[in-house]
Amino acid sequence: MKKLLFFAAVCSTVWFTSCKEEVNPDDSSNGYTIDTVGHFGYDFSAAKMDTSDWETNMNDGGMIGWHSGRGDNPNYPSYSSYVWFRNSEVDEVTYESQIKNYGDVDITSIRSINTNWDTIINPLIPGHVFGARCKDGYVLFEVVEVLDTLMWEAVLKFKYSATNNF
Repeated sequence: MKKLLFFAAVCSTVWFTSCKEEVNPDDSSNGYTIDTVGHFGYDFSAAKMDTSDWETNMNDGGMIGWHSGRGDNPNYPSYSSYVWFRNSEVDEVTYESQIKNYGDVDITSIRSINTNWDTIINPLIPGHVFGARCKDGYVLFEVVEVLDTLMWEAVLKFKYSATNNF
């Protein structure tokens, strides 16, 4: 009987420690939230992904598989194996994406988002930090992982603010 209980305990330990941890928007570290952002949009102030239409509700942007700016980046061709963040719906005048790429930097080193937005927008590359305008504020995010370049999903570590200061 003791051998059977020991075997069951070992199996339980292996089972629970080998399961892949799901990304949960409630997981936060130092005020940052980690969550999956997809094509249909995300509301950063509510930390909630939409599943129907990114242009509705309070969605602040979503993922796409083509370049979301006004010019093409020769290093990252559109419709290739990259994912871009698009938030053109927050600008109701020109409908241009309002995003700033800070590159591979420590996210905690950015205290204020520069609102001189990029015209040539880089794709989401793990480790890169971006600042973007939301419908009701600003978001600072770091790309943790690009999950799927066909379904356009990425895991972001982000912090929302009503102003461009963090």
